[in-house]
Amino acid sequence: MWKSGFKRIFKACRIDQIIRYSKPAPVDVNENAKKNMFKIRNLIFRELDLKSARRYFDSLDHTNNENVDAYVYGPLLDAYAQLGYTEETLKLFNQMKQNGIKPTRVTYNFLVKLYVQTKKYSLIEDLVNNETEFSPGTDTLNILLADHVGHKSAKNVFKYYEDKIRKYNIKPDYDTIVILASHFGKISALEALNKTMLIAEQNNIFPDEKLMDVLVKSYLKCDDTGEALINYFDSLSPEMKLATNHEIQMSSTSMRWKRRKVEQPFNAKFNKKMSKNKQ
Repeated sequence: MWKSGFKRIFKACRIDQIIRYSKPAPVDVNENAKKNMFKIRNLIFRELDLKSARRYFDSLDHTNNENVDAYVYGPLLDAYAQLGYTEETLKLFNQMKQNGIKPTRVTYNFLVKLYVQTKKYSLIEDLVNNETEFSPGTDTLNILLADHVGHKSAKNVFKYYEDKIRKYNIKPDYDTIVILASHFGKISALEALNKTMLIAEQNNIFPDEKLMDVLVKSYLKCDDTGEALINYFDSLSPEMKLATNHEIQMSSTSMRWKRRKVEQPFNAKFNKKMSKNKQ
């Protein structure tokens, strides 16, 4: 049962999620712990072998913090949380604390993922209110926001976003903008999409190739003539425009947009207008 569920979730995950688990470990991780963390990461997120990852984890010397720290627990906690395995996640989290390992914000976020996955939202508030060591950050917001958007209206999503920003006293980051822009494109909420990109500019979040692809798709979903996208570019500050112009040249999706979504409709409209004038 676990195997089919595990493969269903992790084979469907995006490539950037796999890359996230291939990034270098934080600089404060001991070399032995780093090696163990990468071993467990690779077993889970590359080979999709959760049982082998758990066997390797259990074989480690848990009395030695140079071999096992919060980062080593992380990949297993993340996998259990995404699969909705409440008992396994909480048992492992409590084992970590009993072994004298202090949870990090990332570790607490795995519990947030678990409660999101199992739809136990009241427990998230309990976690925030009762765990004095847990200070929610933008990464916490992004977990909650990605779950909340669903098919909800732009007004509902923005209210939720603003409430969390105010409550946690945090600022949006790149991932926040991607989540919002993707959702508003799906529901064709042009005004909300423009507001999202204004927030990005105010927080100095410049579009790279990935975000540019999201923007192109979202703006075209709102307005398939391409005029809304052009208006967005025209409204940018000189600094943002400079960065955006650079990135759009590198974006394969943007180049496809230029050829198929804008030039062709514009040319078709122009040709139709000209033929009418001739008549």
